Amino acid sequence: MTVLLANGCARRASGKTAAADSAFVRTVVELRKVGTDDVLDSAGRAAERSRVLQRRGLTPEKLEAQSRALAATPARATAVWEAISRATNGGTP
Repeated sequence: MTVLLANGCARRASGKTAAADSAFVRTVVELRKVGTDDVLDSAGRAAERSRVLQRRGLTPEKLEAQSRALAATPARATAVWEAISRATNGGTP
């Protein structure tokens, strides 16, 4: 019984991690698009970056904290950055 409960908790935790990673990927992809938008000047980019973060309930500090958390798990970080790269290059995250 304990093993089943432990396995169930592990699955939920990894599901939460996957959801958080997907949200991080979408956020970074959106921020990269803002950064390469030739229509916006630097003030427009800054304002749009703020809007992206606000829409997602984030601050620059929270996004940085998520980045640091990813860095603590290199294999996970690699997978996330590969997803960002794929999505940025027209693929799906």
